Amino acid sequence: MSFEVLEALGRITREKSIEKEELIRMIEAGILAAARKKFGTTENISVQVNPDKGNISVLIGKKVVESVTNPEAEISLVEARVFDPQVEIGEQVSVPVDFSEFGRTAIQAAKQVMIQRVREAEREKVHEEYSGKVGEIIHGTVQQIERGNYIVYISKQIEAVIPIREQNKKERFRQGDPIIACLVEVNDTSKGPQLILSRTNTLFLRSLFQKEVPEIAQGLVEIKEISREPSSRSKVAVVSHDRNVDPVGACVGLKGSRVQSIVKEVGGERIDIVHWSDAPEEFVKRALSPATVLKAIPDFEKKSMTVIVANDQLSLAIGRSGQNVRLASKLTGWQIDLMTKDEFEGKKKKTEDEGKVLVDIADYDLTHIPGIGEKTAQKLREAGFTSLADLIDVAEADLLKIDGIGEKTAKKLKAIADGIARDMLAGERG
Repeated sequence: MSFEVLEALGRITREKSIEKEELIRMIEAGILAAARKKFGTTENISVQVNPDKGNISVLIGKKVVESVTNPEAEISLVEARVFDPQVEIGEQVSVPVDFSEFGRTAIQAAKQVMIQRVREAEREKVHEEYSGKVGEIIHGTVQQIERGNYIVYISKQIEAVIPIREQNKKERFRQGDPIIACLVEVNDTSKGPQLILSRTNTLFLRSLFQKEVPEIAQGLVEIKEISREPSSRSKVAVVSHDRNVDPVGACVGLKGSRVQSIVKEVGGERIDIVHWSDAPEEFVKRALSPATVLKAIPDFEKKSMTVIVANDQLSLAIGRSGQNVRLASKLTGWQIDLMTKDEFEGKKKKTEDEGKVLVDIADYDLTHIPGIGEKTAQKLREAGFTSLADLIDVAEADLLKIDGIGEKTAKKLKAIADGIARDMLAGERG
């Protein structure tokens, strides 16, 4: 029976590439389960396994006594000295038990535990192996389609799935079709490890470039950022770590051969490859390709970029349904506000005009304000008010604190100052 169990387990573990030490632990666990079934406990029970000789030894510790009252736990001195000639009354001695005497039920329990341990070891091995492959391309075959999810055959022990959310909506695969996808998750299930694959994740696009572009695999070219709207369009920012290598050219390939191979794999998705830059203005300009950018003005505090383009370039910069500017914003990490050259010049002039008005208001002397006499002007100066701008900024309540300025005068001063300011602004805008 020992050899039979060892041979069966050995065959299983060889098929599943389980180490010998792990095999021994599985057998020990199974024998202890059988012992628990027979004796009700595993206390004082030890298991010794010799896989090379095909031997399994089960030893039960028994107490040496003068008169045996419990044969399961006690042994006479005469019997004990068969196993240990030096043993004395009151000591423990290890007594071998024939595994075949455990009974059919106990042996079956042992086999079940061993098989369970083999499965657990297999799951752990698969989980450990594939957890280190997240982000890599996995090859398989569509085994079946369940509620729109592709069940992918990888090997006899491994099941993978491409959920609907991870599928390119322009693609359709049938049962038996070969398929490649990027590994994005490894989940534990009651059936074992389940691999979650994706054809829409940016990792998939990154992995395809690594596969098709040797310079990326060699570390000469690096993919810095990817923004993607699966099945429609992507932008990929690349940089070269070798001044003799053009990163964009390396990714495009001779006559577009490399990028076209990737485009074909992602169902015709359009891919823009741009040269990455650590200068935000330059990176944003390149990210908006194919549109030509005249100027980019950054606001570092808000991380937003005002981008000026020629009038005939605006629609190209925005893209269909705003896709080009949206992808450029995701790629760079900057909010992008597009503006035509004419719009920018108009806004610039308006700002300059309003600035001039504000300067005029600041220089507008109190004595030039209609309705304010010299006496009132003097009181205002003594209180720290020297120009029209000061009156615009102050509240009526603060004017009332000035000696000689009553509620009626305060309201009049505010009304006059605000009216003059409005007229000046309106005049410039007109």
